[in-house]
Amino acid sequence: MIKEMKRESVVFKIDLDRWNLRKAERMVKFRLRWIDYYFNLFPCRVSFYRTHKGYHVYVACLRYIEMKPERIIIIQSCLCSDWLREIRNLNRIKDGMTKNWNLAFTAKFKVNARGELQYVSKERFMKSIILE
Repeated sequence: MIKEMKRESVVFKIDLDRWNLRKAERMVKFRLRWIDYYFNLFPCRVSFYRTHKGYHVYVACLRYIEMKPERIIIIQSCLCSDWLREIRNLNRIKDGMTKNWNLAFTAKFKVNARGELQYVSKERFMKSIILE
């Protein structure tokens, strides 16, 4: 008797700074083939959103294996996500954060010399580009 495996989905959030779209598409397609092979993931949708510095990429996958947060961070790193973002994600997990640790920001602020929050940039989401 063959046991049916439960299939669930996971979304990888990748921050690509200073990439052009053509290079980013090629890299994501190439690396997703290997990630699919080694991690038994089945990418079903890839969306690119233009940001101020590059692109946010959302990769939706079907999976048959347990996906722990550390494994998600490894895969996002393999897909060339911003390394500082992934270190922050790892620190959130180490600090016991179980929800909302994998953030993709839509606006950024900094504290100015007077101690006030100052608006720095806002991500401009354009029409997504879907890779089939």
